[in-house]
Amino acid sequence: MKVLYASVTNTSQVLSVNVTNGHSVSMATATIECLSTTLDIGDPITVNLGYTDDHGEIFTGYVKVIEENQNPTTITITATDVLIRASDYFIVTTNPATPLQVQNKSPEAIIGQLLGLAGITDYEYESSSYIWGVTGPCKIDCISSYDYSKMLTDLIAWQLWADETGTVMFKDRRPYPMGGDSSIGTITTPELITLKNWKNDKSLRNKVVVWGQTGIYAEAHASSPYLPVDFYKTAIVSSYVIDTQSMAQDACDFNLEVFNRLARGYTISMEGKHDYLSRKLCHLNYTGEDLYIFSAEHTWSKSGYIVNLELRKE
Repeated sequence: MKVLYASVTNTSQVLSVNVTNGHSVSMATATIECLSTTLDIGDPITVNLGYTDDHGEIFTGYVKVIEENQNPTTITITATDVLIRASDYFIVTTNPATPLQVQNKSPEAIIGQLLGLAGITDYEYESSSYIWGVTGPCKIDCISSYDYSKMLTDLIAWQLWADETGTVMFKDRRPYPMGGDSSIGTITTPELITLKNWKNDKSLRNKVVVWGQTGIYAEAHASSPYLPVDFYKTAIVSSYVIDTQSMAQDACDFNLEVFNRLARGYTISMEGKHDYLSRKLCHLNYTGEDLYIFSAEHTWSKSGYIVNLELRKE
């Protein structure tokens, strides 16, 4: 028989834990209910969940809210992953005539610089082959480190996130299985509680328009078997950071490749497993497929541990 296990930094008598993360969610969050803690606002926190013979770290971040409840007397801790430091770090120059500027830099280099301003140095990235600030410096002012970094990320439909250990990632991570992906484990049929098969065109876009600096614009479109002939669902990307025609066209083509498709997958509820987190792949034995974990919600309490997953196959 499996024995439940939960460990939270400087916290004892844990009653319940809820951790959520997802591909379309800016940051992971954790909510812990307990009887005792020495944590304070801003303290680092890690959450380790599972069973006594199989558990692991599923969240690293900082405490944002502490509430003391009465009848019954409990404490509720709310935390956000390490990217909250970048969200809280607002870039503003004292002299408006001398803003922070970057030129001829890749998005991964700019993001690394902005994360560093917020004290985040545990950073991993892929080479994007993009260069921003080609025709002149990009001015960065009156915006958070996170918001500017996320803007650069969205321009090329990449992903910026913090993993369960607190490492910030900047990668070409699409919301479906990609070449080179490997499964972290198999979900067996006996572990399933519920399963729902679904598909929708909510995120499908078969036309992308990009607006950059004055005179810079581009378009890319393609037919879709799920839309009428010559019918387009359009996405627009607009940023002054785009300052060359080739950059605008590249942004169009890349975004079209990512978004001109249906979303297909499964929503499941299963026996809790600590390593099933968003942006990883798992094998679903019931269908024989390797699937992308688009979102994950871990719910742990004294009565049990379950995980709700949204799995994508394209």
